[in-house]
Amino acid sequence: MAYLTENQIDILAEEAVTNYEVSGSWSAAYRAVAEYAADDFGWQQFQRNTPLLLAVKRAKLIWQAETIRVKAAIA
Repeated sequence: MAYLTENQIDILAEEAVTNYEVSGSWSAAYRAVAEYAADDFGWQQFQRNTPLLLAVKRAKLIWQAETIRVKAAIA
């Protein structure tokens, strides 16, 4: 596969958020995203990692939004 679609990147971002919830490490989340992309989408290690980094960046935004939402609910 030459590229990942927006939908696939969104799926990877959700995977990264789930992994971060468990591990508390963005590095571990990136590794999980790389494994998921290889297993489910056929993304190879030698290909560019830009979509994987984008998925982790989106995951960080999702996490930040959830944090803000919870803080607002508590306050």
